[in-house]
Amino acid sequence: MEALTPPERAVLVLHEAFDMSHAEVADILGISPRTVHKHLQRIYQKLGVETRTAAVVRAMQLRGAPRAPRE
Repeated sequence: MEALTPPERAVLVLHEAFDMSHAEVADILGISPRTVHKHLQRIYQKLGVETRTAAVVRAMQLRGAPRAPRE
């Protein structure tokens, strides 16, 4: 799997983890909302996912974040 670039990681953190819109992420990073959209397309492709939730979960798995305990 191809690694995320620093700009892609920034977009993922702001957009997904903080639930920001494309416009909000674009404003913070000084890029256009269309660029945010393109970054997200590449992120989803690189992570092998199709949804926002799946991208966050996959990114957490790759970082080795602890999983919720099983009951």
